Amino acid sequence: MAALTPAVDKDEVLPLVEAVLSWDLRDQDMPAVETALALIEQFTISGRAIADELRDRCLSIPVDSAAGVSAQAALGEATRRLYLPPPSATPLAAAQRAQNLGRLLQRLFEVTDEVSTECASLRPEVNRPSPHVGRANTVRAVLTPGPVDV
Repeated sequence: MAALTPAVDKDEVLPLVEAVLSWDLRDQDMPAVETALALIEQFTISGRAIADELRDRCLSIPVDSAAGVSAQAALGEATRRLYLPPPSATPLAAAQRAQNLGRLLQRLFEVTDEVSTECASLRPEVNRPSPHVGRANTVRAVLTPGPVDV
């Protein structure tokens, strides 16, 4: 099944998040409103894609697992924050929203990793022999009247 949302490159997004989180909002030298608004838009698109992928991955784990509970909390926060209208066009409001979305993206990536680890631990081992190997002849022998060449 093809992905309906664009793939998010974690290695591309996290450096932007770190740069945004390094902004000192008490300083007069805040980023331009246009810069912050552009990052808000990029973080919103990325966050929605990550949240969609996380929702899909959560279908493969128990809801009450530690990863499942963390994912539910992060997805709830994502639902609240990723669908807010754009902030007022003041430097402080735009910078604060960009930082809040940056922290949310970090958490979504962390929880996605936790859920992926949980999914991997639940998958059966690829090379493990099936418990049914060697039993087919037994069943055939029971169901077939007369001698069986095995």
